[in-house]
Amino acid sequence: MNIRIEKIETLKDDHLRIITSWYNDSQIKYFLTPNFKETDLKENTIDEVKLWLLNNRSEKERYLVFHNQILIGEFSIDFNFFNLFIKDEKSAWISLCIGNKEYWHKGIGKIIISELEKIVKDKGVNRIELGVFEFNSKAKVLYEKMGYKQIGINKNLTYFNGKWYDDIRMEKLI
Repeated sequence: MNIRIEKIETLKDDHLRIITSWYNDSQIKYFLTPNFKETDLKENTIDEVKLWLLNNRSEKERYLVFHNQILIGEFSIDFNFFNLFIKDEKSAWISLCIGNKEYWHKGIGKIIISELEKIVKDKGVNRIELGVFEFNSKAKVLYEKMGYKQIGINKNLTYFNGKWYDDIRMEKLI
């Protein structure tokens, strides 16, 4: 599969609209954002998503993922994440979203994680940490297959579908 990864420097309006639609999609948004209240997550505006994606923090990098010319996902690497479970200055926090549902269950997550790991290693970082909500069992299985190990749990971190769920923290030494 012809997957291309592009670091975000600027954002085209059509890409911004697509990503905003992912972050407002009820099948996707609860996998991406913790919900701290027993209500539905609020809708994100295009301006909010733009500010978030074009964050000027030098220690955070964001990337777009394309199949040919089709935007299918995005990911980020934070080299100074404030909420690591294990505080370690040689750690990176990662997050990813495959927002185009036509590309779900096609091995794209594995490709993205492999690329993330190369980028992180090239930056001299030797540890990756991530969080996955306990109801996201498919992502957890993927991370485990890729060598990530559970290191802790943040109990009842997010509300989804009428219930509180844990945030499972995982790490991989690279």
